Amino acid sequence: MGSAFFKQILEKQRLDIAAGKDVQLIDTESIKHRDVREIGTENICFQALQQLGVADFLLNAGWNEDQIQLALTHIISRAAYPASEPGTSSWICQNNGVCTLTGYDEARITKDKLYGIS
Repeated sequence: MGSAFFKQILEKQRLDIAAGKDVQLIDTESIKHRDVREIGTENICFQALQQLGVADFLLNAGWNEDQIQLALTHIISRAAYPASEPGTSSWICQNNGVCTLTGYDEARITKDKLYGIS
């Protein structure tokens, strides 16, 4: 059965190889990226909050967009990395892409803002 699917892939030229194309190889040992961010767990949490309508609930309760973004950032961060506010703020700024999802400016994250939004 599997070989039939493979034949179809070959016939439709859907195989992810560069047959007849210009192939350029890279040295993976030479690649450096200084601003790597994690986003897997955070994205799942963000999607759950969207499905629950948390942002809309907070908006209807009178919260502004900035407060909502910070609250979502805090909720997601604590779910993905349960720590104190100082630990959470450090984690957000060091290796995390949660602010990319929520739209909150990462440079504005502080432990005091996390305390306040709670």
